[in-house]
Amino acid sequence: MLENATHSLQSLATMQHYLLRNNQESIAKIVPNVAKNFPPRQPLLPSILKQLGQKNHLTADEVLSLKTDLIEDALESYLWLREGEYHWRDDQPLSSHHTTIKGDDCFIISNLLDNLIIRMKAWQKLSAVISSPYQRLFCANPALIQQKVPSGNLNPTALEKLVKLMQGKTLRQISLFLKQDELKVAQLLFPYLQSNILQLKSPQPTLEKLPCIPPLKPTNTLNKNPNNPQPRNNYQPTQSQQKKTYKIVCIDDSPTILDMIKAYLEEAEYEVITIDNPTQSLTCLFKHKPDLVLIDFSMPGINGNKLCRIIKTSPLFKNTPLIMISGNSKMLTPENMKEAGAIDYLAKPFCKEQLHNIVNKYLSNNSKVNQRLTKGKNDTQSSFKPVEKPNIKQSEDLDRKPITITRNEQDIDPITGLANRQCLEQYLSGITKNTENTKSSFSLIFIKINNLIDIQDTLGETERDNTLRNVTKQMHSLVRANDVVGRWSDNEFVIVFNNIEHPKILAHISQRILNTIKQSPLLVENQLNLKLSHTVKINSLVGA
Repeated sequence: MLENATHSLQSLATMQHYLLRNNQESIAKIVPNVAKNFPPRQPLLPSILKQLGQKNHLTADEVLSLKTDLIEDALESYLWLREGEYHWRDDQPLSSHHTTIKGDDCFIISNLLDNLIIRMKAWQKLSAVISSPYQRLFCANPALIQQKVPSGNLNPTALEKLVKLMQGKTLRQISLFLKQDELKVAQLLFPYLQSNILQLKSPQPTLEKLPCIPPLKPTNTLNKNPNNPQPRNNYQPTQSQQKKTYKIVCIDDSPTILDMIKAYLEEAEYEVITIDNPTQSLTCLFKHKPDLVLIDFSMPGINGNKLCRIIKTSPLFKNTPLIMISGNSKMLTPENMKEAGAIDYLAKPFCKEQLHNIVNKYLSNNSKVNQRLTKGKNDTQSSFKPVEKPNIKQSEDLDRKPITITRNEQDIDPITGLANRQCLEQYLSGITKNTENTKSSFSLIFIKINNLIDIQDTLGETERDNTLRNVTKQMHSLVRANDVVGRWSDNEFVIVFNNIEHPKILAHISQRILNTIKQSPLLVENQLNLKLSHTVKINSLVGA
């Protein structure tokens, strides 16, 4: 028997979702006010549920229905976990907020699990494309809507209406508009996702921490036909049947970079562990004992140079290749790398092939990982080779020094941490002079929040500043490492794009940025929307 089940990432939004799904909009609106009546340490959702029943906002049957939804929501996440720990605490008395367990207040676990397992198997059939109901939907190229899609059940008109509705919304949010279960919505859209007419982005924080849909397990039955020795299904052989899977730890304070590296390397069948807090990296390194470590050079708390030195003091990592990653080419020199103990480096921005090449160089499946891969200090040969940046025009003026933004206190906007207007004007003046005599170019996109005053009047200055910080974070996740984001005025940001001057590309980038930063969790919770506009300016002083 089960009385209740919750997990730490369930929130007021979770309860509101199920109320809205059951057409109880008025109750969903009062949930935040009801939540204010409870102390922080008290389990929030069970307490709100109890009060909604006591105050007659919900009938007994409605309370039971909502309780069932919340329990199944929690259990579904537990079922999707790939690993974890559990602890029994049967010697502790129930705390005061618990009620006496009665037959009507409890659930038969087997009944709940049977339904959830059936549901999980249905989700698993979609796991090749969909990993979470909290992924955000968008359509990068609306012109593809008119294409015929095998197994697609939506006509172009219906799909076009849905695309206008979905931009940036999650599968779960779309299910409310369509008044359908999110699984059915996922099944409906699956053919269009497979055909790449629709695309998915990662869930918003903190929803990305929820377990992903577990993939279908490969069958162990092989096709023994000598003319076709491959497995009869589309899954890869088990690890015992294939080459050694090497383990890579990547340390970077940018979740976007970590996600990209993880995706690229997992395609090459490496096992990847990502760490976004460098101060916690040593514990993870000793736990996982990786075959190779990728380390960002510039990180808060402890930089990559110092971290490399600390790692190399341990005999455990004496022969582990350390590769430094940085967008600052000045710091990526053989001397700096050897001093830190790094074996090689990779310059940002980099493409998938460059990442694969440098990792394969030190983790070849045909050689031992622990083989010493560099010469001694007295050797004249060096393994360090410059890595060209992809799709970026290089200046013919080889002596031209790169333009950098000075990181003095007077150059930084105190709220967002971005370069302020004074700093940006100096930067733009410098790169404008350089473009007069080179083939390099730059373009600007100005993003303006037209209702920032309304947000401040509604939510206060603190929440206005939080909105600005969230917009900053979202923009940083969408630009390249060599682009510059700054705060131009109170409600206006500017992004400097190096070597992009095609109007259609810039227009596409602008729209993608607007679609992304509109989805601020803070504003969604308060039923507000960002009103945005953008302006594109292409540098006219581009060299011949």
